[in-house]
Amino acid sequence: MIQHLPAHLLELSPLWGTLHVNDAACFVAILNRAGLYLDACRLSKQVYDTVSRSLAATDPKTITALTGLASAYSKLARYSEAERLQSQVLKQRKKLLGVNHLETIRASESLATTYRSLGRYSEAKTLFSKVLRRRTKLLGVDHPDTIRASMNLNLADMYAQFGSYSEAKRRRLNVLEQRKKLLGVDHPKTIYASEKLALVYRALKRYSEAERLQVDILKQRTNMLGVDHLRTTYASENLAITYQYLRRYSEAEQLQLDILKQRTRLLGGDHYSTTCASENLAQTYQQLGRSTEAERLLSEALRQRIKFLGAGHPDTVRTSGILAKTYRDLGRYSEAKQLEAVVRQYLRTLHGRSWTEILPAKCHLEVIAIELHIYLESSEPAQKALPITSETLENTLPLLEQLTSFLRPSPNSQPRKSHRFSKFLKRVLS
Repeated sequence: MIQHLPAHLLELSPLWGTLHVNDAACFVAILNRAGLYLDACRLSKQVYDTVSRSLAATDPKTITALTGLASAYSKLARYSEAERLQSQVLKQRKKLLGVNHLETIRASESLATTYRSLGRYSEAKTLFSKVLRRRTKLLGVDHPDTIRASMNLNLADMYAQFGSYSEAKRRRLNVLEQRKKLLGVDHPKTIYASEKLALVYRALKRYSEAERLQVDILKQRTNMLGVDHLRTTYASENLAITYQYLRRYSEAEQLQLDILKQRTRLLGGDHYSTTCASENLAQTYQQLGRSTEAERLLSEALRQRIKFLGAGHPDTVRTSGILAKTYRDLGRYSEAKQLEAVVRQYLRTLHGRSWTEILPAKCHLEVIAIELHIYLESSEPAQKALPITSETLENTLPLLEQLTSFLRPSPNSQPRKSHRFSKFLKRVLS
């Protein structure tokens, strides 16, 4: 029944402006469940505007409406706007309900999640720690909300533990077993835990195990939500990336083409997730030797990154580095060098920051891997990029080597020499 409602609601869209606020809020819930986030955001803004005009900012209904609008912004990857509203919500919750109220804790968790999306991992970890501590005290260790808080903290920790994926795997296995026991195999939260475990398997290069989990997850998402739901596209995306690591590029391409079409239709061409889908497909084209098609997608992705994230965001720099590699594959060396300079300039801005500060941002590490690729492929030695002390080499080297795997050489690339990797390490350690 629920899967048929969104189509009827969209037919009524010309009348949405006349809806009672309670009806509009119900519409928002249905549209969100269907993954129609653009429409849900439009109505969430309408709900908040209506409520805030008639009620005080401290009224619980106003705060609830503000929470809904912040959630809508998050779903559209408008994280800076979401963070601003979530900070207001948390402030009001603390003032009216106290720090230990469940609604205040929920507001803290939402803000922490947004911090993580913005790359503010230290702040995210601090808030997630508080959420876990308070939920454990109020709800107990086995409550689903406590388990989710533990999982969020584990994700933040994973970035801060120098790639300690084995420990992350142990913890996520525990979370998955708890959710299977409490909620059942087909519960959405159990499926989510399976998704996170599969990502850890992939990080550990246990690609076959990751694939098995992700195939099952995709079947579950498709059966429960339908093929066009956004959560189903995310399951497809994860499986496609695993296919890339398994060098099954034709299978990856087919999934990624479908994902890009679905996200463009559901979210629009400008959405962060649509840009990610485009970039993932471009990297598959690279591996298939179709550099011209890859360049077209990556050029558009870079424009979108600059427009919505800014030139200095790690995602933007990462896309610049991948496009630079494509330019080299196409023999467009002048354009490649311009973008490589952007990568190096970004790395120089990290100079003076401790390695543990840099590690939490996965994009930083991918950019470092891009810098490694530039060093290996370029005839000119790259400038010194990062201060890494010998004390951290034991922890960082395995992770650095692992992250370079996402820049596997294209079919027309020259084989890399292992001694050049050693030269790179000597350079960054000097």
